[in-house]
Amino acid sequence: LTGPAGPTGDTGLTGPAGPTGDTGLTGPAGPTGDTGLTGPAGPTGDTGLTGPAGPTGDTGLTGLTGLTGLTGPTGATGDTGLTGPAGPTGDTGLTGPTGAKGDKGDTGLLDQATLDFILSHLSELTKTVFATSTEYDGDLVSAANALVGGVGFTDGLTAADFLCQTRAAAAKLPDSGRFKAWLSDSSFSPSTSFYQAPIPYVLVDGTMVDANWTDLTDNEHLTPVYFDEFGDGAPNIVFTNTDLDGAISSVGDNCLNWTSSSQTEKVIYGLSDQLDARWSQAGWGTCDWKGSLYCFEQ
Repeated sequence: LTGPAGPTGDTGLTGPAGPTGDTGLTGPAGPTGDTGLTGPAGPTGDTGLTGPAGPTGDTGLTGLTGLTGLTGPTGATGDTGLTGPAGPTGDTGLTGPTGAKGDKGDTGLLDQATLDFILSHLSELTKTVFATSTEYDGDLVSAANALVGGVGFTDGLTAADFLCQTRAAAAKLPDSGRFKAWLSDSSFSPSTSFYQAPIPYVLVDGTMVDANWTDLTDNEHLTPVYFDEFGDGAPNIVFTNTDLDGAISSVGDNCLNWTSSSQTEKVIYGLSDQLDARWSQAGWGTCDWKGSLYCFEQ
């Protein structure tokens, strides 16, 4: 029988290492450790070469027009340029209206007494005509009665003659009581009631209008009757109801024989600035219009 083991002896010397064995299988990865601190940034590298340009993209939509900016201050006026050459002469313009009457000129070699004498006897050589400065509506009877403060007038032509005489007196014309109105009602007219003068008809300044009655009633005026009793410009519309030859124009268009200012009644009028037949018969108006009167010395 084997006896009991003796005590273990001392370890012997380590022998030489044996050859390395094959590598064992890799064990599973251990858990990820904590991220270490970020190291300092390295130096910036050199800029690389610019690459080729890419293709041009499509044009975008046009944006909205912006608000107009404020107008800047006006710049300084530049120097006046040289005057260009004169252009060709234009056509002659239309003749303008007659200017206002000028101031009375010097009497020349005549003294005032001689001039006054000549003027006071002028009616023996001429007959004065004017258009009244005062304008009236078609009720001439009422206009005349207003001047005398009563009802003394009932006939329109008589009232018109009185209005002419009143204006002649206001202007201190010689023989102011010998003026009659160039006016017709339904029965009477200048051709039947006027003195048909063989001497010239003149304005208050002596300018000839016509050589005589025949010239007055069958031709154009030499000068329009466009002065009033004072020698100033007269109103343009003048009540007449009278043809160029002095006859009645209409038996009805006379403001009821010059007693009405109604808008429903008609009146025939002339124009004081006309030379032809329109000086006496230019058109129709209504009796609420305002018109002047032609006044002829008899």
